[in-house]
Amino acid sequence: MQEAEPTYLRLAEELNDQAHMTSLPEGLSYDDIKILPQRSIVNSPSEVSVATHLTDGIRLNMPIISANMASVTETDMAVLMALQGGIGALHRELTIPEQVAMIQEVKDRHQYIIDKPPVLHPGDTVGRARELMIEHERGYVVVLDSDNKLHGIVTTRDLRPDFISNDRALSDGVARTHEQGLVTAPKDISVKAAQQLMWDNRVEKIILVDGEGNVGGVITDRDIRGLQRYPNATKDSKGRIQVLASVGIGTDAVDRALASEEAGADGIIVDILHGDCQKATDLITFLSNQLHIPIIGGNVGTADEAEDLFNAGADVVKVGYGPGSFCTTQVVTGTGASQFSAVVKSAAIAHFHNKKIIADGGIRAGGDIAKAIAGGAAAVMLGGVLVGVDESPGMVYRDESGRLYKIGRGSASATANSSFAKATGAVAKRRAPQGVDAVKIGYKGSGEELLFELVDGFQHGIANSGGKDIPSFQKVVRFERQSPASYAEGRPHINNQ
Repeated sequence: MQEAEPTYLRLAEELNDQAHMTSLPEGLSYDDIKILPQRSIVNSPSEVSVATHLTDGIRLNMPIISANMASVTETDMAVLMALQGGIGALHRELTIPEQVAMIQEVKDRHQYIIDKPPVLHPGDTVGRARELMIEHERGYVVVLDSDNKLHGIVTTRDLRPDFISNDRALSDGVARTHEQGLVTAPKDISVKAAQQLMWDNRVEKIILVDGEGNVGGVITDRDIRGLQRYPNATKDSKGRIQVLASVGIGTDAVDRALASEEAGADGIIVDILHGDCQKATDLITFLSNQLHIPIIGGNVGTADEAEDLFNAGADVVKVGYGPGSFCTTQVVTGTGASQFSAVVKSAAIAHFHNKKIIADGGIRAGGDIAKAIAGGAAAVMLGGVLVGVDESPGMVYRDESGRLYKIGRGSASATANSSFAKATGAVAKRRAPQGVDAVKIGYKGSGEELLFELVDGFQHGIANSGGKDIPSFQKVVRFERQSPASYAEGRPHINNQ
């Protein structure tokens, strides 16, 4: 028996057939449709899996990406997203060194293999060891010999001031060596084996070395236990949390992309308002041949544009032309695309390329996530929804009425235009803003709590539709067009009279 195809493929075919019958096809947004309930096959919505594969190297346990916007994603947001099972996309309103530092800071958080531990060389002092521990926020420093091979390790316990008071003493004199209980392991040791080795030797740190004594990293019990608190975290093969980085199409694009990959970024977003242009596709092709990490292209609003980006070499395409909460593109330019139709049609193209799309824009609640994923997206990108949480950049303010808020703005706003130019050392071009500035967004508290509410709503949507996970949901889902009256009926409408 042939396996059922995803519903969005049939829907895309119907929408395309309708479009061929008229020169003025109708576009659908999330509010134009409802997902029909069907018999549930799970005992509880909490049993529903919302895991998804963005690419072979990026598996998400929560199909949510924080937007590459200056008021949305910097270090704290990227860390939050990865620990909760999604992933953060760092913005590019930064110099290349600033962006590199941000990537490295994210990658250094909550990893169990520290592949670049602080290192002391022959002749370095105890004082230098203390400086490195503070600088790297680590309780140890690896000591190398004159051949850059492992000599030993110095820990905070070895440098207690009441025993080692002379900062100018040589560090190799206090280092713990093999003869003093130093424990090493091969670089490919598993987490479970590393924990057992620590327990057997009653130590909390293991240095990873190859057969010639070259140091490949450090594993600590603290780092393992820290990551185990987040079993759904989005991690790379080294146990580090994952993060995306953005580049534009300007003169610094290639250098920025290469520096981001070297810093540890797990994917590159070619970030441009109209993603289907010659400069963008040329850059995607070049980067796809130069880098060893996925390339995400966008933004696009039609299936033809998605096809162009896939053909150029994009691994993933970001779909959304003007539906963002801070975006004014459709007003300023008259161009745009209805988001649900754009997602469905682009997802069908992605399916035949065996690739994925991200639905970017128009998401306000868990129900919108359900509609986007049902329409064929592998994940959604959130911007304005996340601005008000603790982990978004910027301060919390209080207005005259006592209401707490944070400030959000669009990536095509006047302020963003100036920031992009400053980050690249260029002169800002004169152009009409296609995004709003300085929007007050109500303070929402913990980002973790907000993400839970969004995912819980999405899980209920899958369960109520007869699915148990995203693949089954996309196959069994059924849609209904809703009239304005139907839309109003589905919203709170308490009559207080």
